[in-house]
Amino acid sequence: MVKDKRKILRFENGNIADSGEINKISDKTKNFSKNIFQGLGIASELGFVISIPIVGGIFLGSWLDKKFSLYPKLTLSFLFLGVFLAIANLIYIVREISKKFK
Repeated sequence: MVKDKRKILRFENGNIADSGEINKISDKTKNFSKNIFQGLGIASELGFVISIPIVGGIFLGSWLDKKFSLYPKLTLSFLFLGVFLAIANLIYIVREISKKFK
């Protein structure tokens, strides 16, 4: 049985260059996919950091309003507290990320 080894040819500086076997992944491709996953992780983290305090503040405020018959005072108070916490967390994470990539 004959193994079929395929080569990848690429155009580089006006010449055709051999990149090696097709099943080998270059370091650039590995770093690119690593960076994509890091970016997706950061984006999902930011989504949770923004949404959880806001939604949690709404639910907690609504529950307390029903319990103490103060509708909509506590809901709005906890909503604004959640927005403040979301912005503070967002600023903290962006600062940490910027320190990491400097």
